[in-house]
Amino acid sequence: PNENNQNDDFGLVISEDSTTNPSSSSSTNSDNLPSSLNQDEMTPEDSVVSSLWGFFFSNNNNTNNNQEQDSTTTTSIYRKPPPLQIEDLNVLFYDIFLLLNLSTSISFWVTHRMDIQYLSASISEGSLFCLLWIIAGLYNGAFLYSAVDGHYGSTSEKGGPKAAGMLGLHTFITTCSLRVMSALGMALLEHRAVGSMYGEDLIPLEIAFGLVLMSIWRALHSSFTPRI
Repeated sequence: PNENNQNDDFGLVISEDSTTNPSSSSSTNSDNLPSSLNQDEMTPEDSVVSSLWGFFFSNNNNTNNNQEQDSTTTTSIYRKPPPLQIEDLNVLFYDIFLLLNLSTSISFWVTHRMDIQYLSASISEGSLFCLLWIIAGLYNGAFLYSAVDGHYGSTSEKGGPKAAGMLGLHTFITTCSLRVMSALGMALLEHRAVGSMYGEDLIPLEIAFGLVLMSIWRALHSSFTPRI
């Protein structure tokens, strides 16, 4: 009799789960139970093991879902590389204006001391820098609308002016790398020293001032751009 009462107690516990939703209980039990347990041959000890088994895997799935949601809010919305397209033309035109002004100002005010004959060479150097900036910007997605938040989204904690400034900094570092490699390649092909051509003497100051200029400009643009 005692054994029958114990089996009835365990049977009541099992029957409560099965009567509430028979279809769901059978499916969840079959999914969560180990392959060695058979539902027709379950003992009271097996029922306890199965409940613990289902509790463990339900918590594990919840933690995995929470980690996936946290990762989507803290990572960029684009993978490398982002779409190769230009969406914000106004930002691109102002980038070109700043880079041309940077090269001509360094040549006219610093390097050649208001000598007009070097003005055309500085414009050519600035034009080459703008071309390399466009290539680097397409690779980093600097001309997309999402670049205003560094590709993190307006609702992300990592987005905003700081992320936009870092995106501009990374884009300019890529531009400088391309410019230095092009100067080294031309010097190697022409068998001359680097910096002997007009425009190449501006590269060190372009890198120094450009890193500050383009990162600050992108951060300011992000801070004053309204979000929809």
